[in-house]
Amino acid sequence: MTVIHSIVPANQIFPAEPPKTELVNLNGSFLEGIRSKDGLQISRVISTDPAMYLNEKYAPGQSYRG
Repeated sequence: MTVIHSIVPANQIFPAEPPKTELVNLNGSFLEGIRSKDGLQISRVISTDPAMYLNEKYAPGQSYRG
């Protein structure tokens, strides 16, 4: 068990319900993220293709519309 000493309330550090993530299949690879009005905000790339990780349009934080 870890003790956190903070002036920030625990419910702001650990929200009661984590945001719902979504997986999008992209030709055998996957993009994981949170759906927003701008599309899927990418948080993770799951792929065996190294080019997917080097492509800036699939970088974490980018929006994907597909």
